[in-house]
Amino acid sequence: MTSVNVMTRNMRGGGSAVLLFLCLCFISACAHQPVRTPTVPPPAPVSHDSPARAAQQQLLQEAHRAFKERRYSIAALFYERFTKVAPDSPHRAEAHWWLGRSYESLGDFPAAMAQYRLVASGSLLQQANKARYEEQALRRLDDLYHLRIAQQSRSATKIAIRLSLEQLPPITQLSAWFKNVAKSRVVAVAVAPATTGREGLGPDLLREIVTEAHRHGILLWVVLDLHRGDGMEIKPEWRVTSVERGRLADSSTAGVDVSHPEYQSYLEDMMRMLARVGCDGVLLTARSTPGFADEFSMASFQAFASSLEERIGPGELWGKESSSDVNGGDRSPLYWRWLGWKARNYGQLVTSLHQALRADHYTATLAVEVHQSSLTAPLEGLAEFGEDVVELATQPGWSVVVRREGAEGEAALQKLGRLAGVPDRIWAGLSVKTGTSPPAMRDVYLSVRGVNEYARWNLLVEVEPATAVP
Repeated sequence: MTSVNVMTRNMRGGGSAVLLFLCLCFISACAHQPVRTPTVPPPAPVSHDSPARAAQQQLLQEAHRAFKERRYSIAALFYERFTKVAPDSPHRAEAHWWLGRSYESLGDFPAAMAQYRLVASGSLLQQANKARYEEQALRRLDDLYHLRIAQQSRSATKIAIRLSLEQLPPITQLSAWFKNVAKSRVVAVAVAPATTGREGLGPDLLREIVTEAHRHGILLWVVLDLHRGDGMEIKPEWRVTSVERGRLADSSTAGVDVSHPEYQSYLEDMMRMLARVGCDGVLLTARSTPGFADEFSMASFQAFASSLEERIGPGELWGKESSSDVNGGDRSPLYWRWLGWKARNYGQLVTSLHQALRADHYTATLAVEVHQSSLTAPLEGLAEFGEDVVELATQPGWSVVVRREGAEGEAALQKLGRLAGVPDRIWAGLSVKTGTSPPAMRDVYLSVRGVNEYARWNLLVEVEPATAVP
């Protein structure tokens, strides 16, 4: 204290320059301090002196355990409970920080930002690691704002556009195009592999596109068709064999078996690559043709047979007189067990891909597209497209895109919104045609403006060229 007083006396009068110099030195020193992102704290000793304090500590440890196991909805419940039952705990800032992280992992960004604001405000006094959590809360608020994930109003809809790689301008013109996109309400651009040829989205090309998108505050998503494998390096043994009224048909150039274990590992590696190059999300597009239940590879069928602990062959599952109608009464119990196994396997794949994507980029978004008809005819949607819409809508952390297929789309979206519990996670998928490639945002808005029934929903607009792309 004495040295401070002496310094203050020395700077009186003409000492303002010295003060400015010292402030600049202090700021410079702080700027070079490494940023340490908080990790889940290790288990702390539980006090036995106070039963109430011991119960609070155990509750916080259970919350941490649930977060580490990626059970984010349970973690959020425990963290929220802790903040209510332990208002005088020195770990409140810690709990509010991880509650925000849990909400963010669930895709509820406004709720996450509310927790970060509370921690960053400095109102949680005398907290363990208080300064560290405040700093990280400010960083997360800044990141979410600049990535345009959170909206100023929960009622404000978001718009994303979806197009193929060949519709993007050349790299030399990409910055100018994203600049025009940024002037609109578009928050994300979803890019699919080229529709002509087998051109994929390699890491070097993606990194360039991501850099230009982020330069103008636009999120960059990648569109993947897991059932076709466009732009991917598909091995012949991953291809499906389809069944038409009991007869096996060669599908060597058409579909890919999403239940093939090697293909699933390949997809997880692809997700990690997309996260490493900075992609902000992945859209898993809906299956374009029916027949999900009637396709298999030998690897997936053997895995199904092993789960039953029975020796069966495809001929026992698809008899020669088997009906092509999924509602037909002559479907065998074995068929329904196969359909349930394959749909469950596909749901587990989506969960694994989501985890792989977020391993290196924990704010990345996963969106799953489904057919509108799967909401009105769920059994048919499950058998033909593998879409267990109820399961997809109630899973935390990702979004669902409903492909528009008729005038009943608004009712379907309302139904799905009630199932999801978070309407902000629901997107309406529209398709428009434009006369230019790359598309002009003015043409996109003129095409979308007449679709009034989707005014209150997030929109994912697939941009199709009015003429063939050369």
